[in-house]
Amino acid sequence: MKNKINLKNLPEDKLIQAQALKVYFLLWGNKLKKPKLNSDDKLRLSPKAKEILIHFPYSLEIAKRKKSWIENKLKVPLKEIPLDQDQTLLKELVVGVIQVAIPGATLGKISRKPKLGVVLLEKEKFNLKDLLSVFYQFYRAEISNLLIHKIEPEALEWILEEGEIEIVKADSKNFKLLKEELRHKIISKENIILIPPDLNLEAVKYFYNLKEV
Repeated sequence: MKNKINLKNLPEDKLIQAQALKVYFLLWGNKLKKPKLNSDDKLRLSPKAKEILIHFPYSLEIAKRKKSWIENKLKVPLKEIPLDQDQTLLKELVVGVIQVAIPGATLGKISRKPKLGVVLLEKEKFNLKDLLSVFYQFYRAEISNLLIHKIEPEALEWILEEGEIEIVKADSKNFKLLKEELRHKIISKENIILIPPDLNLEAVKYFYNLKEV
């Protein structure tokens, strides 16, 4: 009898990424039934669903690369990663992908690239060159020691291809909430937040009401 995976032995951040991938591939393979949507379904997303959607892949190509990366990190095949079979959560995830219009919802039909998000507090002034320096500094150890296998595939692609940057703004309430809830995933400098390419920027914009500058 196969031993059941103990969730407590898996790093929580990597587990969430793995579950996001699993949901992506279930949707891609039409193995999750699309529920009938109510107009207020989008208001019922739980914190767990929200966190998974923030890690939802941008494209099938990225999802495939991320699958190998996450399996190597966890030392567990993705197919063995447990996914809460609570139908409410699965419905939330499907609703979230559809109604939040998260890139990746096309499930491989459209190729999208990861973005680096720059979140400003209201009308905060900034120097883009300085911000990029902060971003690269975050990965300096891995890059300088040629440990690029430790960098998330989305971030590595962005670094190697000098990816796209999107600048958005937040009011004080959402800025504070974003800074607190994603504190272990973002890069923060004073009144500016960088959203790394391995997070789904469209989902972050939706959940924290971020607006175009």
